[in-house]
Amino acid sequence: MCPDNGIEKSIWCKGIEVTPAYLEMVIKYFLDQKYEVVSLDQLVMVLNSKKVDKKYVVFTFDDGYVDNFTFAYPIFKKYNIPFTIYITSGFIDRQAIMWWHSLSDLLFDNKKISFELDNKKYDFDCSTIEGKERAYLNIGFLLRGCNESELADKAGKIFNLFKIDAYKKTDELVLSWDQIKKLNKDPLVTIGAHTINHLVLKNLSGADVKKEILGSKTMLESQLNYEIKHFAYPNGGRGEVEKREFEIAKESGFITATTTRSANVFLEHRNHLECLPRFDMAEGIGHKELQFLTSGLTHCLRNRFKRVITL
Repeated sequence: MCPDNGIEKSIWCKGIEVTPAYLEMVIKYFLDQKYEVVSLDQLVMVLNSKKVDKKYVVFTFDDGYVDNFTFAYPIFKKYNIPFTIYITSGFIDRQAIMWWHSLSDLLFDNKKISFELDNKKYDFDCSTIEGKERAYLNIGFLLRGCNESELADKAGKIFNLFKIDAYKKTDELVLSWDQIKKLNKDPLVTIGAHTINHLVLKNLSGADVKKEILGSKTMLESQLNYEIKHFAYPNGGRGEVEKREFEIAKESGFITATTTRSANVFLEHRNHLECLPRFDMAEGIGHKELQFLTSGLTHCLRNRFKRVITL
């Protein structure tokens, strides 16, 4: 989330940010449309009941941003409705970086950037918004597919060159353990796991996938003394998580695992709880667009009329 006065340096992260006013508008929309807001545990109960006589919606937030506590939490408390925060444990421990925000700052502050990776030189003209956006996409492509050590090496070479402390940026943006513990005490809040380092899981070895998935669960449980039953795949779109990752999530003891594949949830998903779909909420989507999205028509067309999306 971002303050109501707008998004500044994080302009290239705008697809993952909304203002508190917009979040409240979306909540009010679903309540006005007679949706019942449920937790993930309640969603599982609904699916296993094999009967749906209401419209349901689940709210989830990824990564563990501190604004989930400062901005979102008071709004959900105001309406007394549940929501879920999926925590990337390495962010909370300040061992992993939110490189996309540091990259956004780098591009915002410079008109030209150059660096070398793997014996190849990269030059980007960042004098215009369009140039900054192209640079963000291209540099992001270099970083998104990395494993833990590759990401530390490549991101370090880029950010250190410009004297950017990416760990400091993460420290500014993420929750503390004290805040997570406070949230976890509230029955409205579900804390879920979101790996250790927020990597593209398909690009990792099987052993590293297990480490990422189970490691985040174990760390959260050790800090909260509470069973973590729900998981979200980072970068969970097509080509980023597949059957291997789904099976590992199931084997790790999670009841549900959510992707970023865009679709509605149907009763048939009770047989596919390890790969539940979601759809993103971006600032500016109004009532008409929300109605179109929730009707399922958008997803129906996007998924070529396939009802239950597993891959």
